[in-house]
Amino acid sequence: MSFEDLLHRGLVVYVDVNEVNDSHIALHEGQIESPTTHLEIELFITLDAVAGLIPYGYHNQSPCNAYQCAMGEQAIGAIAFN
Repeated sequence: MSFEDLLHRGLVVYVDVNEVNDSHIALHEGQIESPTTHLEIELFITLDAVAGLIPYGYHNQSPCNAYQCAMGEQAIGAIAFN
Protein backbone atom coordinates (compact mmCIF):
# COMPACT_ATOMS: atom_id res chain seq x y z
CA MET A 1 0.00 0.00 0.00
CA SER A 2 1.44 3.36 -0.99
CA PHE A 3 1.22 6.68 0.81
CA GLU A 4 -1.25 7.89 -1.82
CA ASP A 5 -3.52 4.93 -1.03
CA LEU A 6 -3.47 5.88 2.66
CA LEU A 7 -4.45 9.43 1.72
CA HIS A 8 -7.33 8.28 -0.49
CA ARG A 9 -8.67 5.97 2.25
CA GLY A 10 -8.59 8.81 4.78
CA LEU A 11 -6.11 7.07 7.08
CA VAL A 12 -3.57 9.88 6.67
CA VAL A 13 -4.86 13.44 6.79
CA TYR A 14 -3.19 16.81 6.58
CA VAL A 15 -4.10 19.00 9.55
CA ASP A 16 -4.40 22.74 8.92
CA VAL A 17 -3.01 25.31 11.36
CA ASN A 18 -6.54 26.21 12.46
CA GLU A 19 -7.40 22.54 13.07
CA VAL A 20 -4.39 22.05 15.34
CA ASN A 21 -5.99 24.27 17.99
CA ASP A 22 -8.91 21.85 18.35
CA SER A 23 -6.89 18.62 18.03
CA HIS A 24 -5.16 16.46 20.62
CA ILE A 25 -2.13 15.11 18.75
CA ALA A 26 0.08 12.38 20.19
CA LEU A 27 3.74 12.39 19.16
CA HIS A 28 4.32 8.69 19.93
CA GLU A 29 2.00 5.67 20.04
CA GLY A 30 2.55 5.34 23.79
CA GLN A 31 1.02 8.81 24.32
CA ILE A 32 -2.36 7.90 22.81
CA GLU A 33 -5.18 8.48 25.31
CA SER A 34 -8.95 8.70 25.04
CA PRO A 35 -9.06 12.39 23.90
CA THR A 36 -6.35 11.83 21.22
CA THR A 37 -7.58 12.72 17.75
CA HIS A 38 -4.40 12.29 15.68
CA LEU A 39 -1.00 10.60 15.76
CA GLU A 40 2.04 12.39 14.30
CA ILE A 41 3.71 10.44 11.49
CA GLU A 42 7.23 11.64 12.22
CA LEU A 43 8.51 13.89 14.99
CA PHE A 44 10.48 16.26 12.75
CA ILE A 45 7.27 17.12 10.89
CA THR A 46 6.13 19.10 13.95
CA LEU A 47 8.48 21.81 12.72
CA ASP A 48 7.43 23.93 9.77
CA ALA A 49 8.63 23.12 6.26
CA VAL A 50 11.64 25.43 6.39
CA ALA A 51 12.82 24.31 9.83
CA GLY A 52 12.52 20.70 8.75
CA LEU A 53 15.12 21.33 6.04
CA ILE A 54 17.88 22.37 8.49
CA PRO A 55 20.48 19.59 8.57
CA TYR A 56 21.17 18.32 12.09
CA GLY A 57 18.82 20.90 13.59
CA TYR A 58 18.84 19.18 16.97
CA HIS A 59 22.62 19.58 17.17
CA ASN A 60 22.68 23.35 16.55
CA GLN A 61 22.14 26.15 19.01
CA SER A 62 18.66 27.67 18.94
CA PRO A 63 19.75 31.10 17.58
CA CYS A 64 21.45 29.36 14.64
CA ASN A 65 18.23 27.48 13.81
CA ALA A 66 16.15 30.66 14.11
CA TYR A 67 18.55 32.48 11.78
CA GLN A 68 18.45 29.62 9.28
CA CYS A 69 14.63 29.60 9.32
CA ALA A 70 14.50 33.33 8.67
CA MET A 71 16.93 33.02 5.76
CA GLY A 72 15.06 30.04 4.35
CA GLU A 73 11.70 31.81 4.48
CA GLN A 74 13.15 34.77 2.59
CA ALA A 75 14.62 32.46 -0.03
CA ILE A 76 11.37 30.54 -0.59
CA GLY A 77 9.07 33.55 -0.73
CA ALA A 78 5.30 33.58 -0.55
CA ILE A 79 2.94 33.05 -3.44
CA ALA A 80 -0.18 34.33 -1.68
CA PHE A 81 -1.31 35.42 1.74
CA ASN A 82 -4.61 34.24 3.23
